[in-house]
Amino acid sequence: MKETKFHWKEADHWFTIKLQPWLDVGCGNNKHIDCLGIDKRQLEGVDLVHDVENIPWPFKDESCSMILLNHLIEHIKPWLTIDFMNECWRVLEFNGLLILVTPYGFSLRHFQDPTHCNPWVESTPFYFVPGNNLYDIYKPKQWTIEKLIYAVDGDLGVAMRKIEDISPETEKEVRNKWKHVYMGAKKTPYNREIMKVHV
Repeated sequence: MKETKFHWKEADHWFTIKLQPWLDVGCGNNKHIDCLGIDKRQLEGVDLVHDVENIPWPFKDESCSMILLNHLIEHIKPWLTIDFMNECWRVLEFNGLLILVTPYGFSLRHFQDPTHCNPWVESTPFYFVPGNNLYDIYKPKQWTIEKLIYAVDGDLGVAMRKIEDISPETEKEVRNKWKHVYMGAKKTPYNREIMKVHV
């Protein structure tokens, strides 16, 4: 199995992933150079015209090794978020990488665009990571967080890996790792530095 390194500029971080195919979902006219670009609009650089809120996507299960969601999730209708993330999971191969960048949910960058309807903050990705109280609400397909960064006046970026069902022993370990994550930050405010160092 051949692998390559992918540099995520927003995080100044390198990830090891399998070679292509890689998907740039909602690429607009700014498709990543090494990706297959998908968008609901026919723009320069778009390889496949498809509305990604229309699920399923025209791809086989586990047909790509990486998905980029660069400033797309904030445009996805909130009630479709779980189905959308589950579709990303379906299309990615096991241990595939999902990189999601979005304006921080309470920032001017989020609210300035009249089409932004789905705000994400630093706790939102944990709804997709087994082993914490937020995941237990909807129990979607399972991911693990490899990197999480954010600035409250800028963007949030998260790199997630597709995982399969975890064992009860592993879930206990994960729950211990994420024990500080609570719905609505009931106990203490989220600390930006803490969130950066533990993933």
